[in-house]
Amino acid sequence: MKTTTLLKRTAFFLFGFFLSFALRAENSALEPMAEGIYQPTWQSLAQYKDAPEWFKNAKFGIWAHWGPQNEPEAGDWYARGMYYPGGQQNHHRAHYGDPKVFGFKDVINEWKAAEWDPDSLMSLYKRAGIRYFFTLGNHHDNFDLWDSPYQPWNSVNMGPKRDIVGEWAAAARANGLYFGVSIHASHAWTWYEGAQDYDGNLTLADGVGKWWEGYDPQDLYAQNHPRSEGSHDGGRIHSQWNWGNGANLPNRAYLDKFYNRTVDMINQYDPDAVYFDDTGLPFWQFDNTGLKIAAHYYNKSMADNEGRNEAVIMAKVLTEQQKECIMWDIERGIPDRPQEKYWQTCTCIGGWHYNRYDYEMGWYKSDRTVIHMLIDIVSKNGNLLLSVPIRGRGVLDEKVMAVVEGIIAWMEINQESIHDTRPWHVFGEGPIAEAVNPINAQGFNEGQAYSADDIRYVCKADTIYATVMGSPSGSEVLFKSLGSISPIYLGPVEKVELLGHGELEFVRSYEGLKVTGLPARRPSNIALVFKVQYKGGEDLYTHENLSALISEAQGALDVSRGRVGTNTGQLSADSVQVFEQAIQAAQAVPEDSETSVVKEAIDKLQADFSHFMTTSSVKGGVLSTANTQNITNKTLVESRNFSRSDEGGRFGLLGEPWTVTGNIINQEGNTKGGYDNFGNSRSIGVQKWYASDPAITNGMIFQTTTLPAGSYKLRINVHEQAGLQNSEIYLAVNKGRILPISAQVKNRALAYYDMSNASTGNQYEVCEFTLTEQTQVALGWVVYIAGSAANRSMRVNEILLLDESGNDISADYIANYKNITRKDFSNLRFGTPTYWVVENFEIPQSDNSGIKNGIDKYSGYASLMMGVWQDRGNSTGGNLKDVKLYRQVTLPKGTYRFLAGYDALYMLNNMYMFVSETIPTYKTLKDEAMAYYSISGGLNDGTWHGLEFTLEEETTLYLGWIGDLSAGDTQEFRAKEVLLLRVLKNDEDYLPEYVYDASLDQLYNIPVSEVDQLKNMSWTLTDKNVSYAQGSTQGEIILGDIDFGSGNAPKKAFVETAYGGTPPAGATYNFLKDNEVVPFARVPAINTGGQLTFKVSESAAAFQLEGVHKIRVKYSGHSSNVKSVGFMVDDSSSGLIAPDNAELKYRIVDDNLIVDDLSGEDLRIYDVYGRLIKQYNAVRDKLIVPLDKGIYIICADRLRAKVII
Repeated sequence: MKTTTLLKRTAFFLFGFFLSFALRAENSALEPMAEGIYQPTWQSLAQYKDAPEWFKNAKFGIWAHWGPQNEPEAGDWYARGMYYPGGQQNHHRAHYGDPKVFGFKDVINEWKAAEWDPDSLMSLYKRAGIRYFFTLGNHHDNFDLWDSPYQPWNSVNMGPKRDIVGEWAAAARANGLYFGVSIHASHAWTWYEGAQDYDGNLTLADGVGKWWEGYDPQDLYAQNHPRSEGSHDGGRIHSQWNWGNGANLPNRAYLDKFYNRTVDMINQYDPDAVYFDDTGLPFWQFDNTGLKIAAHYYNKSMADNEGRNEAVIMAKVLTEQQKECIMWDIERGIPDRPQEKYWQTCTCIGGWHYNRYDYEMGWYKSDRTVIHMLIDIVSKNGNLLLSVPIRGRGVLDEKVMAVVEGIIAWMEINQESIHDTRPWHVFGEGPIAEAVNPINAQGFNEGQAYSADDIRYVCKADTIYATVMGSPSGSEVLFKSLGSISPIYLGPVEKVELLGHGELEFVRSYEGLKVTGLPARRPSNIALVFKVQYKGGEDLYTHENLSALISEAQGALDVSRGRVGTNTGQLSADSVQVFEQAIQAAQAVPEDSETSVVKEAIDKLQADFSHFMTTSSVKGGVLSTANTQNITNKTLVESRNFSRSDEGGRFGLLGEPWTVTGNIINQEGNTKGGYDNFGNSRSIGVQKWYASDPAITNGMIFQTTTLPAGSYKLRINVHEQAGLQNSEIYLAVNKGRILPISAQVKNRALAYYDMSNASTGNQYEVCEFTLTEQTQVALGWVVYIAGSAANRSMRVNEILLLDESGNDISADYIANYKNITRKDFSNLRFGTPTYWVVENFEIPQSDNSGIKNGIDKYSGYASLMMGVWQDRGNSTGGNLKDVKLYRQVTLPKGTYRFLAGYDALYMLNNMYMFVSETIPTYKTLKDEAMAYYSISGGLNDGTWHGLEFTLEEETTLYLGWIGDLSAGDTQEFRAKEVLLLRVLKNDEDYLPEYVYDASLDQLYNIPVSEVDQLKNMSWTLTDKNVSYAQGSTQGEIILGDIDFGSGNAPKKAFVETAYGGTPPAGATYNFLKDNEVVPFARVPAINTGGQLTFKVSESAAAFQLEGVHKIRVKYSGHSSNVKSVGFMVDDSSSGLIAPDNAELKYRIVDDNLIVDDLSGEDLRIYDVYGRLIKQYNAVRDKLIVPLDKGIYIICADRLRAKVII
């Protein structure tokens, strides 16, 4: 029996082998190309010019992007992703097993499409108002969904064993719909290369005894070729999509087979449109296969349609020449302006292939989103092709069905505003119409936040359809483009109808067409369509209509005179004068003039009127910084890397899971303690620095864990130990959930270590202990410091748990053991700015990245930010229709520029920079603010843009950002820098009081966040939130205007620098003043031992400057990082020595400052920022002070000293 079965299988295999060979030989001949005017060249295909009328009338189609990759329900590109490490391969292994055994060929066999009913689905889609339908013909998976004689791996031979394309075509045509097929298989050659590591190299012979016996996997995978460069990287294919950058090029057999398959599909099913998922036509970069297919298709269409080419070919990323030949398809995107050539957006409700995760997470596009996209696309001369996700078995899930039903409900009322329309002279108005939103690659700019402020226009004959992208909150709506300042003269309005309701009252003026009496119950909350009909005919151009237009123009002119000014948003005096002259010219036309004269006058005034109302305001935007005085840091404190109020100060509350007793919390009015961030050390800390501080009796800091039997020890990094005496602080390990009191530590603890034995800056392995069974233990510190004690400090910035072999096992048993976190401190992405007020913008994040409240560290530094990213529903901060981020400043008389540089301006529709004497609301902004500027069209390319304003007297005002974030899922801005500049029209405009004052004999330190400008440099934060600038050999630090006074002691320049290596010989920071090119000081670049290990380097020679100078620091020969720059008094000058030449005596021992021979002096210590950090009153004998590495100025009455540790 077994022998018989084997013989039968062998015979069947041989038959399959020879049959496959015969089929290949037979198929080696090319399908004939239809003859006609089109030849396989771009020049010949350019006869196409534009899409046919049927397509321009259709506007809306649905796409069944459905095939075997839908079966796993795990997302797009599954047949590729399953062969690369990651989520899809994980899914595959969990559901199907090893891809080497169960490859995509086997997924095809699982796909049965048992519940697919194309007639039922097509009836549903037709109700949604579509005029054409697309099916997938094949995807990059190379599986044909029709009865293909050239591809044995097809849906008739296996899987559903049904002609998917044929049945879809029949259903579409039965419902009167045009029909299209999408072809994606050109890239299977490289797309499947990952399968070579699994089952991609299988052959016909390997199928004996398998379900696919007789089918050659190479017909599917096409992998009998060398791999492309970098193909083991799953993302590399995107850079090779155009068959360059190391892509392996398909051979002749593959190209011919693709040609035959595609031409066969065209000949069998006669599609009205064909979509290629290619840049241009398939393979055109190196072969004419795609060009031949296009020529065949066009010639066939002309033969079938009495000499008319009714075919449509769609492809992506076309050149202007290619747009003459085929139609531009944009994936998941919409141009921000109308296109001259017809085009199409293809997008999907969910993923391209069905993804159950999209369903579970609720990530489908809503009916509102789809309808808004359709309206916007049609207004810009395009069509929408919408992919509706179908489950593998052939049905829609209930969430997709709800979206389709929502589209049906809207289209039943409003489809006349979609079908058979054409773009009007103005496509739209409102924030999005004014914004710049460029296409990225083949599209990918969808997600616009349309609102009731956005309006779109289309037309049919004398009818204009004006669609409001939402439901206005009031009972009226204003269409600015339909007023008397329309770009073309429309004449009188005959009637206005709200589709789904009826006629409405209206008033037309230069402000627009105001429609009133909107019903409380609207036909839709998604979008309202107003059908506006005009009186055309011979009576359009009369002197009476000219007079009416003049009257409206004069009224607009009278109102405008009160808004003349030079501030951004005001009207320029020159434009008002020009408009007045245009009105006077129209008034001079006699009443008895010929119609042609009146027409010319109406058209001229109409154009002038429109131009005045749309272009006469003073524009903001990219404004120069030349001839200005930078007053940012005197008024706004910071220019970049903005401080946040949720970071706290030095002391804090120790984060979980540490338990801290109340007597450890003895700082800042007994509100902080247990956490000490001195020197950005992020440490567990105990402080009792003053004798007046309360005693710490049996204070504890500990956490509890359960350990298995074994031997252990602790390793600690001691950031500081100052002044501790025996038994004042123990590090201990104890059985149970708490530590013993101090007096019992030696008798009860499993292990202990007296912290007085530790020294600052050292690491210790201590507290060895052994457990004979699984045991709960507490570990931490016990503190007993008497009330009379002073100058006691302990900081430990790392505590590790080691096993008996010395391996770090901390992560398994304890937490918050290094990079110590605090309860009251945020290292999170989002936070609150220190110096800026935030209103109505507070959005907690579900991923524990903080609360959106004005600060965003996404780019590695703290930017000012407002925006939503699919989190609008989480808002807890008030009304998102009126979000604000602003500062109050008082400025003297003068002209100013408020500018910002951005690293993100994404999909913003209703966001403005503003300056106002009062705090406006978003609705009152344009009436209330003295200047405003929409940042919707701004650029995040490093340019400064914003607004200009003039004050006639000293004024207290507010400046910042204001906007409406209530509509749209993804929109945000991040301002990485701000500038407030005073415009210098003459010498008198310069304000000495806004100059940085460095006139005294003391230390002056300027952090990089406060310098005027950084050129050719970027800035960021360390993981400890230390702000610094990343060095560049071309870098330049503009400090700004600095007043060095007169008659002062010589100074040295210094830089707080970091570099992990030996800088090139002669590498320096060159300090220059004004326009000079010879440095007045040179600070050497030094090896600090690390890119983030900052140390002070100072100039070797002192300098002496007087008066005000513009100071800049230029890099020379290196790229060190910089934390701050500044000036210090030269320690060899008399400025640091008392009149009797008695120097302050001190010693440095283990990073401790020791000052001897004190006799009651007050001693003050200033840090490198010039800030007082410690003060001791009436000190006698000796004082010991622990200090971090750095530079300090020590003052004891009139004695001074510079101390470098």
